[in-house]
Amino acid sequence: MLFDLYTSFFADWEDKELPLSYELYTLHDENDTLGTLVAYGLNNSLSVKLPVGDSNNNYTLWLKMLVLDALKTSTKVIMNITVSFFILLKSAYEVKKTKKQFGSNVRFKVLSTRNIQF
Repeated sequence: MLFDLYTSFFADWEDKELPLSYELYTLHDENDTLGTLVAYGLNNSLSVKLPVGDSNNNYTLWLKMLVLDALKTSTKVIMNITVSFFILLKSAYEVKKTKKQFGSNVRFKVLSTRNIQF
C-alpha cells in the first residue's frame, strides 16, 4: 500500500512576539471548530500522513492551519484537499481479493508486472 506524505509550508509569516509555532488539524467539515491535531512544531513546514477524506464527498478532507506567536495569538487558515489512496495491484484477481479486505473506500489501479519498479 502506498501513502502520501502531506507537507504544509507556512511561508513568510512574521510577528514581533517570537518564536512562531505552527499547528495542523484535520476537521470533520468546514464548520468544525475543534478538529484533531495531527502535526505541530516550531519549524515552518509540517509533514504528516493524512487520513482518507470523506468518500461520499469526493474524498474531501478539511484542514485548519494555525500560526501562533509567543503570546499564543493565532492566525487561522481553513482549506480543503482531496485525500484518497490507491492500492497498486498486478491482476484483476488481486483487485477482487483486496476489495473484500478493504471495502469500497479504496480505489484500485492494476499494473502490468513490467511497470512495477522496486
